[in-house]
Amino acid sequence: AEALAGLDEAALAAVRAHLTLAAEAAGGLSEETVAHAERDFVAARQADASVTGDTLHGWCTLARLMAKSHLEVATPEHWARVRDMERQRAERVARRPRRKAP
Repeated sequence: AEALAGLDEAALAAVRAHLTLAAEAAGGLSEETVAHAERDFVAARQADASVTGDTLHGWCTLARLMAKSHLEVATPEHWARVRDMERQRAERVARRPRRKAP
C-alpha cells in the first residue's frame, strides 16, 4: 500500500485496470515454450541432480506469471528471462552469509 501512496487517482485507475486484465489473461505456456522448457529441464537436471520436478513447476509458474504481467502467453523469451532471474537469485543466496543457529 505504501508503494501506491504517491500515485494520483488516474495512475491508480491504470494500475487497477492492468491488474484486472492480467488476472483475466490466459497466462499459459505456448507449445513452443513447453518444448523449450522440457529441453531446458532435461539439460538442467543432467547438470545438477538437485533440479527436481518441483523446480520445473516453480519455473513454469514464474514464466506464466511473468507472461500474465505482460498480458501475454508465456514465450521462450519469458522462459529465458525467468531462468536468468532464478540463476541470479541462486547466486545471491549463495553469497549470503550463513546465520548461526541459536
